[in-house]
Amino acid sequence: MATGTINISTFGSIAILDDAMVSQSFSIGDFSFGTWGRIRDISVTLGGLNHTFPDDLDFLLVGPSRAAFELWSDAGGDTDIVNGNFTIADSAASSLPDQTAIASGTFLPTDYPLLETSTIIINHPAPNGTATLHSVFDGTFVAGTWSLFILDDTGNASVGSLASWGLQITYNLIVKTDDFNGDTNSDILWRNDNGQINFWNMNGTQINGEGGVAHALVPNDWHIQGTGDFDADNRSDILWRHDSGQTYIWEMNGQNVKAEGAIMHAAVPNDWHIQGTGDFDADGKSDILWRHDSGQVYFWEMDGLGVKAEGAAAHAAVPNDWHIQRIGDFNGDTNSDILWRHDSGQVYIWEMDGLGTKAEGWRSARCGSQRLADPGHRRLQQRRQQRHSMAPRQRAGLHLGDGWLGDQSGRCCATRPGF
Repeated sequence: MATGTINISTFGSIAILDDAMVSQSFSIGDFSFGTWGRIRDISVTLGGLNHTFPDDLDFLLVGPSRAAFELWSDAGGDTDIVNGNFTIADSAASSLPDQTAIASGTFLPTDYPLLETSTIIINHPAPNGTATLHSVFDGTFVAGTWSLFILDDTGNASVGSLASWGLQITYNLIVKTDDFNGDTNSDILWRNDNGQINFWNMNGTQINGEGGVAHALVPNDWHIQGTGDFDADNRSDILWRHDSGQTYIWEMNGQNVKAEGAIMHAAVPNDWHIQGTGDFDADGKSDILWRHDSGQVYFWEMDGLGVKAEGAAAHAAVPNDWHIQRIGDFNGDTNSDILWRHDSGQVYIWEMDGLGTKAEGWRSARCGSQRLADPGHRRLQQRRQQRHSMAPRQRAGLHLGDGWLGDQSGRCCATRPGF
C-alpha cells in the first residue's frame, strides 16, 4: 500500500433554517486511487459559518459506508458566530466550548447533552459518547458520496449560513498485487520457459500494452514467489527466490525494472516457504509472509529492499493439515489478515496487527454444527464449551429516512480462543 492525501471542499452557501434540517452532498470520484483508497485520518472543515444561536446547531457527517458521526452539537451558547472558520479534527487540543463564544479555530469533535432522537444510528463524540472521526471512518473507502446534515434543533427564530465545507483525508492506497503500471487495473505477468518476463497491461478484457521486461533473461533456478508494492510507489513489484534460499526484488515501473537487488538478509533455508505478500503493519509497503515445515508462521516487515523488522507470529505453530490460502484485509483495518483452510474444508481467519493476531475465528454456513480438528490442540471439552457459548452477532444498519443503508443481517459465526 501507498499513502496519499486529498483535500476537497464544496462552495455554494447553505442556508441554515430555524428548527429545520438541511444537507449538502458531494461525491469523491476514483481519482488516482480508484476504488481502493482506505481512510487513515480525516478532518472536517467548515468555512464562513454564521449563526445567531449556535447552541441550536448540530452537524452530522455521513460517509460512503453510511457511517454517521455527529461532529458538532449544542456548543457555543447564545453568542453569535460571525464568519467563523473551523476545523474539526481528532488531533485538536480542545473541545468546542459549551456556553461561551466560539472563535475560529481547530477543535475536537464535540457533542453536548441532550442526545437527539433519530431513526438513524449516530456515533457521538465526547461528552455524550466516545466516538471519534478515526473510530467511525478509519479503514472505510474514500470514494463515494459524502453528506453533511445541519440541524437547527430549536424554534427560537435563529438563522444562519455555511459558505463551504470540506474534508481533509489521508488514505492508504491498496495497490493490487498485479497492477504494474499504476492504473488500478490488474495486469497479467507471464514467464517463458527461457526465463523471459512479459506483461499484459489490462483494461477489462482489452490489452492496453504488452512487452517484455527490459532485463536479461533470468535462469530457472530463480522463481517468482509473489508480487507486491515494496516501495510504496503505487505499482506492483516482483519478489524472487533462488534455489539457494536467496530472496530478491525487482521494483517495477510498468515494464521497466527501476531498481533491483537482493533483500538485505541472509539466505533462508528451504524448509521455510514464502506464502505470500501483504501489508501486515499498515505502513503502505508490502511485507513477506513465511511458513516453516514445522508450521511456524514468520513475517518480514519490509521497507523497499530492506527488512525493517521481523519475527514469528505471536501464536502457536499450526499443524500442517492447515494451509494458508489467501492474504487480504478481511476486517477493513488496512492490516492484511490470513485466511486458512483445513484439509476437512473448514476455513479460519487470523486478523493481524503486525506480528500479533488480534482476533481469530472460524466461519461455517451452519452455526452450532461445526466439526473440525482444533488447530491449536485445544481439548474437546474446550471446543464443546466454546460451541455452547456461540451466539449470533447483530451488526446494526443505518437508516436515513425510509431507505435502508448498511448491513442489518444477523451474522452467525464463532470465534475460537486459539488456533
